[in-house]
Amino acid sequence: MITINQDSCCGCGKCADICRPRLFTESNGKMQLKDTQSCMKCGHCFSICPTGAISMFNISPSDPSLLPQSPIQSLIMNRHSVRRFKQTPLSHAVLSNLINWTRFCPSACNSRPLLFSVVNLLLKPELEQILQQKHKELFGKPFESPSNERVLRTAPHAIIVKANTQCKCIYDPQEDACIALNTIELKAVEQGLGTYWCGLLQIAMKDAEVKKMCGVADGEKVLGVLCVGEPDVKFERPAAREEVKITWVE
Repeated sequence: MITINQDSCCGCGKCADICRPRLFTESNGKMQLKDTQSCMKCGHCFSICPTGAISMFNISPSDPSLLPQSPIQSLIMNRHSVRRFKQTPLSHAVLSNLINWTRFCPSACNSRPLLFSVVNLLLKPELEQILQQKHKELFGKPFESPSNERVLRTAPHAIIVKANTQCKCIYDPQEDACIALNTIELKAVEQGLGTYWCGLLQIAMKDAEVKKMCGVADGEKVLGVLCVGEPDVKFERPAAREEVKITWVE
């Protein structure tokens, strides 16, 4: 699934540094694969390699399919789940602009039930400890932190999308929330920002104390969490992806 062109490899170690399951090791100035069974197929190693030495799914960095043909294709293809952020807060104006693009998202019956909170994670370092404890409760083991990675990935902000549990929707607003957060993601990519979906923080907000810390009121249901900030990592290209399997019904 993953191959390394030893002639192209410069031995910089960026692939090893970004790999969560720690698949790579250095030998004689070149990177080697020590394991492939634990691969997440995230494609970060493929995307970050400065010399294009890594191929995945028989796709090389020079594959024409990785060249976007339009601005919207570029946004979609260059969206990554960023795992490292600069410790620089974004202005309220920047964050407000990101969120306000959701005004143009579709909403069933145009009911628009979504509410938003933005948490400055730089001012709430205790959330990291709470989430690490929550990880242990859920998975029965401590959060393992390769390359000093944290649960919150050092992101400066969390955008929380929610809805009033008493809203008069005839449908579950979860779909609205997913569309809204994905729209924010794409707008963030356009502005050179990084994002990732933080499901563990969403789960943790079932706890009343965590909900209060994150500005979620009683009677509000959390539908998703998107963390955002300036990325402290540079990707060279889109991730390699396998073709989608389609069932045709005619």
